Amino acid sequence: MSTPITERGFFWWHDDPSEVSNSKQTSVPGILTISELGEIRLKVYGRLTTSRNNEWVQPSRFPVYSKIQGQLTEQLSHVLLEGIERLDYSSADESPQEQEFSVDWCLRRSFDFPETFTPADFSSVEICADELAQWFGKRSLQPKRNYNNESVEIQDIVTYDRWKVEYPVSAASVLTIESRTYSPITIFPDHKWDRIEFSQHFYLSIKTEQTADRSLFLTFHNVLEEFLSLLLGRYHHLGWPELVSSTGDLHTLYFKRSHPPTDNFDAWLALCSFPKLEQDFGSLFHKWLEVKNTLVPAIQIYIATLRHPFAYAEDRFTVLAIGIECLHRRWLAEPENSDSIRMVKAKVQRILDGFSGSPEDKLWLTEKLAYAHEPSLRKRIKECLKQLPLPIAKKSLVEFAGACTNRRNDLTHEGMERHTSETAGSLSTGDLGSALAHFFHFLILHLIGMKSDILFEAATNSFYSRQIIEPALSAVRIRIDTENQGPES
Repeated sequence: MSTPITERGFFWWHDDPSEVSNSKQTSVPGILTISELGEIRLKVYGRLTTSRNNEWVQPSRFPVYSKIQGQLTEQLSHVLLEGIERLDYSSADESPQEQEFSVDWCLRRSFDFPETFTPADFSSVEICADELAQWFGKRSLQPKRNYNNESVEIQDIVTYDRWKVEYPVSAASVLTIESRTYSPITIFPDHKWDRIEFSQHFYLSIKTEQTADRSLFLTFHNVLEEFLSLLLGRYHHLGWPELVSSTGDLHTLYFKRSHPPTDNFDAWLALCSFPKLEQDFGSLFHKWLEVKNTLVPAIQIYIATLRHPFAYAEDRFTVLAIGIECLHRRWLAEPENSDSIRMVKAKVQRILDGFSGSPEDKLWLTEKLAYAHEPSLRKRIKECLKQLPLPIAKKSLVEFAGACTNRRNDLTHEGMERHTSETAGSLSTGDLGSALAHFFHFLILHLIGMKSDILFEAATNSFYSRQIIEPALSAVRIRIDTENQGPES
């Protein structure tokens, strides 16, 4: 799935008559390379461009409408390259030369791109997710031999299920998960073979009622990747998306990414079990889209820590503390016109009105009291964790919130770990960060509508919870009561 691509072919400018090489007949040979991370490079052996900036003294980016088309020789497929920047340095003479380009986007399909091709004519995105076959729990290929001693013919029967579930995401889009089974006998049923191979593949797809450009479906790919990562408990990089046009043509989309696609995943390492989520999978994804849009930037901060683990515990902890603060502001904070906030602001005003010091001192005091109505980080963490439908002693959550606040203050104000309290003193920054990350994860699952019993089981009764979550919480003296399902008072 993540194998790098290096293929030879012939390349020319797509729909640009101003260039000499503007058709297959005037194309130049070259090599297209796509790395596991989607870094795309094109090297041509000849002059692909001559009319633009003949003198190249530094890398130059082409206009957004400029596209290069190519026909690859190995698989006889065609590519359309966009987001082009020339990288080589050469002089304006007529000698043979090599030219090299970097590319942001590559569309690949089995036939050429006509001049009338529009990248805004896609109706769905499909992603092969074979690495999640075990997690889906829907593998169904089953061979059976039918013995008949009175006949020389032996029958081998292969059975499988056609599994497909559809979840409405909105009034105009549908999320589908399905299995597709392939075998040559489905194409040539009467042919005799010396070897027959069956293969079952699993696909995720999102289809919209109206056609759209690639950016929408790339967004769907990314949010689906993040959603699955939340359910799996670790970041899972999906394979390259295949965009389906309104006429049903498949286009594989390559682009630069931070990690290569994940090649395999062991289901027993997952935080949540798909069979238990199958019925609610669509509603969870729909709610995820809503939460992701309304609780920015808190969600982005947590997903970033999940996608790119920090090298230093202090970085991770500080960013997670900021994320929890952002989450509370968007989710649980009182409105500015609430009675309690107005009372605090009125108290501050009375203090300032009665202040008899110098104007400089009053200005200093005004600045210090400007955010007196804002809740502390301790209160924000405590109020967020209280929303979890998990049986955790209130006292331990209060102590944890205090330890996190003290450690955050140590790092941001003192620039070091300072044992400001007995509770925080014996807890490492790494332990506090790990526990805070698990709680942040639980909060997002709770926000997108995961049922309390499923969240409780994920947090207490899985290999992931026993090996990772329980030790992390124990390190900060927190225990989830497995005998009592439901929040403690």
